[in-house]
Amino acid sequence: MEGVKTGNTVSNQAALGFDGRMNLESLYNKNSWLKRVNTRFGPRRRDVPAKRETRRFEQTITLKTDTSVLVRHNLRTKRLNIHATEINGTAPVNLRTRTLDENTIEVLDRGDRPVRLTLRAVEAERAGFWPEVADHAARLAMSLRGVSLRWRNTRNLSLPLFLPDVGNMFGQSRSYGPMSPGLDFAFGFTGEGFVDRARRRGWIMTDTDQTSPAIFSRTAEVNLELSLEPVRGLKIILTGNRTDNRTKQIQVAQENMPVVYAGSFTKTHCAIATAFKSPGNAANGYSSEPFATLISN
Repeated sequence: MEGVKTGNTVSNQAALGFDGRMNLESLYNKNSWLKRVNTRFGPRRRDVPAKRETRRFEQTITLKTDTSVLVRHNLRTKRLNIHATEINGTAPVNLRTRTLDENTIEVLDRGDRPVRLTLRAVEAERAGFWPEVADHAARLAMSLRGVSLRWRNTRNLSLPLFLPDVGNMFGQSRSYGPMSPGLDFAFGFTGEGFVDRARRRGWIMTDTDQTSPAIFSRTAEVNLELSLEPVRGLKIILTGNRTDNRTKQIQVAQENMPVVYAGSFTKTHCAIATAFKSPGNAANGYSSEPFATLISN
């Protein structure tokens, strides 16, 4: 209205946040044994046959009269079943051999005849009872596959009845001192204490006819998500949330600056421990143990 001075309204907002996600399966795989356990109990491809074929190597060699013969089979094992036959038939030939490494053997017999050599890799025997227990226990201990955390902290301040005008540089004015409302206010680094500072410096109208309050609000939120897979194909997502929202309305024009408090609080809760508790009945006045515990805390 004409002739009525209401001042200006300044406000700011500051928000801090953090988002983090960790893939624990990749962390487990840093260990060779845990990686083998994860591979064993991991998803299976349908195009891979369930029965593993025996690796084998066949080659026709010619014995030498003056030296031994080296045979490179590339089966990557020293556990071999070696069988030799005549080149023109199935009659077995007894050969003396020596294993040099996982990919090479040496035929020690001398001669000048050709021989058909067949090598088969001998698969490792199945693990015993306790190694099986250790594998299953390790897989169960690695049920936690991923963790996600998000944190937010937001502050808002709205101040009416502000006398200085808005300046050109970061909104600062020189009419009420070197800088008003200040660079800390411009960048959102102030809290509710800014209201007291503004009143002491004469930046706020103290006309008792004005009832517009300053509003300061703060919200802190935490979200947690856990990804579980206790057995192959069974995935469980656990989520948790905690939100604390608080608001103050400050009557800045009045002498004692009375404050009105408001807010809300929410938190997820695992109700398994109390879900099956009795809600009470008319005989005991509908007394509830979980509700009594809530009130006492």
